[in-house]
Amino acid sequence: MIDLQCEVPAFHLLDRGFQVFPLSPNSKVPLKDTHGYLSATSEHEQLFDWIVGEPKMNLGLRLDTSNLLVVDVDLHGDNNGRESLIKLSKQGMNMPSDTYIEASPNGGLHYFFKYQSKATRKVNVLPGIDILTDFVIVSPSEINGNQYKPIDQRTFDYVKPAPKWLIEMMKPKEKPIQVDFQLPKRKKYIGKLIDELMTGTETGNRNDWLTQMAGKLFWTGADPKAIYNLLTIANNNLAEPLNDKEVNVIFRSIMRQERQAVD
Repeated sequence: MIDLQCEVPAFHLLDRGFQVFPLSPNSKVPLKDTHGYLSATSEHEQLFDWIVGEPKMNLGLRLDTSNLLVVDVDLHGDNNGRESLIKLSKQGMNMPSDTYIEASPNGGLHYFFKYQSKATRKVNVLPGIDILTDFVIVSPSEINGNQYKPIDQRTFDYVKPAPKWLIEMMKPKEKPIQVDFQLPKRKKYIGKLIDELMTGTETGNRNDWLTQMAGKLFWTGADPKAIYNLLTIANNNLAEPLNDKEVNVIFRSIMRQERQAVD
C-alpha cells in the first residue's frame, strides 16, 4: 500500500528514469480513468497527483521504457516454476540469484534484469514461468494485506543484465516452412536427381543405389568435391547409412571410371 507517508519508493523509481502507473488498491487493476501501463509516467507531479487522489493505490512499473525484463516465477499450484527452474539449471541455464528480486504476496518471485525490448508478455514459456517486458506490479504494493517485498532488502542497484540463455528465449521462434504445393511439371534432369538423392533407397540396395547416384552426379559435370559432399549427404539421409569407407570406395571407383573415359 502506498500513502503519503511511504511515497518515497515510488519516487525513487522515477529518479532512476523508470516509468510508473497507478493500480487500484488491493489489486492489479488500473486505477479508474487510467489506461494501465500506457498511462505510465516519469513525472513527479503526475505521480503525486495519483497518490493524493488514491493514497492506498498499488504501483505498476512499465518495463519496456525502463529497459527491464521480469521473469515471473509462480511457486505454487500445478504449474510450479520451481521445478522448471531446476530443469533449466540441469541444462546449464541458471537463474541469477544476485539480481534484484521481489517476493510476491502469493509466494512467487519476480526476477528483474536489464534488457531492451518492445513490450511483450510470454506466458507459461515453461510451466509456472512467465517472461514480461511490458509491465509488472512492484513493491510496496499489496494484495490482501501481503506486500510485494524486495529479497534481502535489495534495491534496483542490484539489477543485472539478462543472461544470454534468457535473451535467446525471448527471440521469436522460426516457424517450419510448410510445403503444401506442387511446382509445375517442368522438372529437369537436375531436379529429378535431387529428388532421387533425398528419397534414398532400401537398406539392401544401398551400394548399388549410391553407385548409380555417383555416376549420375559425375554425368552433370559438377566438381568432384561437390559430388562427394552430395553423395555423403545422400548416404546420411538413408535409414541405415553405409560407413565412410564404403562411400569412399564407391566414389573413387566412379571417379576412376570417369577419368578413364576422358582419357
